[in-house]
Amino acid sequence: MDYKTLPMVEWDENHVKCWLESTGIKKEHVDKLHAKEVTGPALMKLDESFLKHIGMKEDQIHILIQERNELLQLQHSAQQADGSSSKTCNSTDAQTGPARASTAPAQGTARRGSSGAVGTTSSENTAPTSGKKQKSSKKSQPQSADEVLELRKCRPFKSEDTDFKYVKDTVLAPESGVSDLIVPCHEYKSFAIAAELSRDQLQSKFASEVIRFASACMNIRTNGTIHFGVMDSVEDKAWKHGQIVGVKVKNREDFFEALNYIDRCFCNDLQEIAWKCIHRPVFVEVISKDSEEKRFVVEVDIEPTYSLVKNNCFEVYLPKYNESSQKVILSKEPALYQRLGAKSEPVQRNKLLAFFQATQDRDAHRQRAELSSTQVPTEIPQDLGRKLSILLNDGKSYMDDSLLYILVTNRCEQDSLNHINFLMHLNIFCVFDFDEDSNVSGLYSKYKEHHETSPYLLQDFFKEIKTDNSPSQKLFHQISWIFCNGCSDFLGDEKPCDENTWIRTKKKYLKKVITCICEEILPEGSFIVLFLLLSPVQKPLMDTFQEFYTEMNGMEYIVCITESRENYKKWAQLAQESCSIETLEQCSVVGMKLSHVDATIQSMLPSTAQPRHLPASTGGVCTLPLWEEEKLYSLEILCADQCDGMNLNLWTEKQKLKLEQNFYRGRKIMWENLWLADKKLCGDIIEREACTEASKLLDGILRGSGQNYSVAKLKIFHHPGSGGSTIARQVLWKNRKRFRCAVIKTSYSHSTVCKHVLALRDYEEKEITHCFPVLLLIEDYEDEYFDELQMDLMKAIETRKMNTCKPYFILICCRRYNDPERLCKASPLDTVAVTHKMTESENNLFNNKLKKLQQKYAKPEFILMFVLMCNEFNTELMKYLTTDYIPEEVKRTLRRLHSRLQHLLQKLRQFPASAFFLLTLLYWPDEALDKEPNPKKGEILTSALQTLKRLYDIKMKDIPNMKEKSTPFFLGKGYGLSKIVHKNKIDIYGGSLDEKRMKWLHGTSHNFDNLKRVSGWTKDRNLFIRGHVKELRILPLHHESVPAGNENVTFYLGFSFNGLVAFNIEVENDPAIRRM
Repeated sequence: MDYKTLPMVEWDENHVKCWLESTGIKKEHVDKLHAKEVTGPALMKLDESFLKHIGMKEDQIHILIQERNELLQLQHSAQQADGSSSKTCNSTDAQTGPARASTAPAQGTARRGSSGAVGTTSSENTAPTSGKKQKSSKKSQPQSADEVLELRKCRPFKSEDTDFKYVKDTVLAPESGVSDLIVPCHEYKSFAIAAELSRDQLQSKFASEVIRFASACMNIRTNGTIHFGVMDSVEDKAWKHGQIVGVKVKNREDFFEALNYIDRCFCNDLQEIAWKCIHRPVFVEVISKDSEEKRFVVEVDIEPTYSLVKNNCFEVYLPKYNESSQKVILSKEPALYQRLGAKSEPVQRNKLLAFFQATQDRDAHRQRAELSSTQVPTEIPQDLGRKLSILLNDGKSYMDDSLLYILVTNRCEQDSLNHINFLMHLNIFCVFDFDEDSNVSGLYSKYKEHHETSPYLLQDFFKEIKTDNSPSQKLFHQISWIFCNGCSDFLGDEKPCDENTWIRTKKKYLKKVITCICEEILPEGSFIVLFLLLSPVQKPLMDTFQEFYTEMNGMEYIVCITESRENYKKWAQLAQESCSIETLEQCSVVGMKLSHVDATIQSMLPSTAQPRHLPASTGGVCTLPLWEEEKLYSLEILCADQCDGMNLNLWTEKQKLKLEQNFYRGRKIMWENLWLADKKLCGDIIEREACTEASKLLDGILRGSGQNYSVAKLKIFHHPGSGGSTIARQVLWKNRKRFRCAVIKTSYSHSTVCKHVLALRDYEEKEITHCFPVLLLIEDYEDEYFDELQMDLMKAIETRKMNTCKPYFILICCRRYNDPERLCKASPLDTVAVTHKMTESENNLFNNKLKKLQQKYAKPEFILMFVLMCNEFNTELMKYLTTDYIPEEVKRTLRRLHSRLQHLLQKLRQFPASAFFLLTLLYWPDEALDKEPNPKKGEILTSALQTLKRLYDIKMKDIPNMKEKSTPFFLGKGYGLSKIVHKNKIDIYGGSLDEKRMKWLHGTSHNFDNLKRVSGWTKDRNLFIRGHVKELRILPLHHESVPAGNENVTFYLGFSFNGLVAFNIEVENDPAIRRM
């Protein structure tokens, strides 16, 4: 039987599989749940932890659970409807129309606080018998009893602001009683049935509720608002008290005309006063994402001012539609109503005299309340400066380059252009500009004077990011400026359009672009979306907000800045479809002058806006404007005055300590580290003797040393973790005032780098033949890449026909090697070897530094990498970190540090990717040491692999990727550390460079004699291997090499920064074959 015809509790695993396929979740997850024989009852109990355990990601889990819950709710509602229809079928036959429903007595009226005078009834809770609820969609069904709905504020009293809107299925605060007479009390009516009745029935019902409520408020002298379209039910637990549903309004005039009953219902010639106290109906639109049907909450405000109501009590008759005569009649006796708590109740007959006698007291209270309300309280201004700082910096009080910004803005008037200089200093990723004149007279016209940008029309930007195999490659070159509604000066067919045309033709591209940015390009939490509202808000700008709000799961990384309160008011009303006004206010800076915003943000910048400079061949310097530097995006340029513009007033001791900690934790040294050390604002940075050697070799290259190369090389080969990268940067730092220096970003093509390097050399030089050599640092490069770059540079120099005794470029090649001393011996005149082994003087420097660090920091576990370096990566210390073994020197000298080091693995997220990569190598099962399953080691290995994968994905989104990722290490046949084999130990047969590369990538023609072949298995084109205890997913070098069926296989195992990699996969036909 089809699963659609059965309740979920009766489903078997095949029914569940069919339903799962209909939800759109990935096939691999459907198959996993089917394999685990998940039936209907099991599906009903699935939770997030179980789904995470089987490998499902957050978005997939959200889809499954949401679809499951909605289906359960639908089935539950259907069962209730079936049950109630069988009990009420007879009454349904008797009462076939809405007119019958309107006269049916309501249950629990007194509990709802909406009872009428004697002889009157309320029908707000009467169940519809004409089938009107049955026609409503799934989204209009009552909410489940345990569902929490978002609380919203009521429309401000007496406001007729058409921009104010309610959101369907949010809730208002519960109905309220008398407060201070000025703050209105509130009463709710669903009015769902009455809104569908005839004109006479609707008007009599509406007038009856308004007049009863008005009489109660006027007699008590309190302001009040009655709301129609808000649930007041407490009997039907499926609806929430105060839930906004709205009513259909066929004709607004019906509601206005209904108040004509005031003349017939108020007694003692008090009709004129009543007209002045009862305001005209206000129609507040109810917005809903799930329906285009127009619905409203109809509200009537009651304002019994002292001058109008003094000395009077207001008895009223209530209108009621008579079914038999089909006419509206009035109640036989008038009633005097009052507010009792949240109810409007008639005053009991035996208390009428006392009520009349207290009239003057109520008048006096009203008069005092009005006098108090006229004294406007002094508004305490917010500290908008601090709010701006915290919001823009993700909670920090200072600004750094750790965050990217996406700017969304509209028309910028001429006077505002003088106060947007802060935008020039933000780390902007892209701009969504809704001003079609921006290129001529708006924000873009000024911004492009300071920055190199890439302008796009919205459709073109979408094509750019979807057609490029690596979209981030181009996006990170320069700021992408996206004209979301075209350009007025564009000569092509793409012209600006009105709101409706934009929604019809361009909104789809906006949605796709935002989705791509949030899901494929920028990692979550790495950027802030800044809405800068410089002019009145229109719908396309709000659509942009809605899309970002959805993709980013809320407001945590969204900020709004606007000087105009009117612009913000319109913005807030449109935004409440997605989030509450209260939430929006927390993330908005409103009313702060744009000039103050500009000055405040600039005061937070980590460096002043002074220009940067490059050394010139004349002995002076030349200015390097930011937009010129941005053109050379494949280079990290080190200027002569690097970091001199740092704003030390903003550098707290905490920031300086963090910068120092990051370095001693094993991260690459930053220019700020060297600058602070030079200024004696932090501890000295040790300079190894290899740095002096490198500097001497550099001087020799500059003197010529008997060789005349246009592109010279200074090679620094080093053991991993020995400080080779630090030495290379120290060499550059020392020479930044003599030569133009830069670090090559190898993620960009060699041809691009060559073009930029030549431009850097020639910049602002009159005689290019007299230019000084350019120092270029290139790190962890592929041989092929380096050879091609060197060839490009030499060809470019040759075409210029320039002859000089000095090199044009000096490539400082910094690279890790297991045997750097051997390479140094092969080329001693241009190579420096950096090893873990230290000289006696170096040992003294490092040990003294270690003591200072231990004294300086309360939590010295961050210096772990420094401890290892001080001990020359001693094997006993490595064993200590990876086993329960404790060496004597740790017991003796690092006793206090020991307990913290034991918790190292619980704080893995604090360390760079190289630390996790090291853990995958060291914790891989060793046949000699791990003869029994070791769950603890398995947990460490799994955690390291997961974190390594996460960091890799983040890096690949941040950094353009131009080349295949190599696998540096393989699993060998040895034990202990000898089980790890570097790829350089694997021989590749002869041939051209391209042939060698293809052989390497495809795993053919290798000498794999020293590698170990391991066993695993395939399942649904996925590859697995057994770790210490659990199975681990393996990445095949080529997906097509994985057998289609479920097979036992063998392969060579590689270790990469993207996880475990399988080479040369073969089906294990003979089960007797063991690992070799």
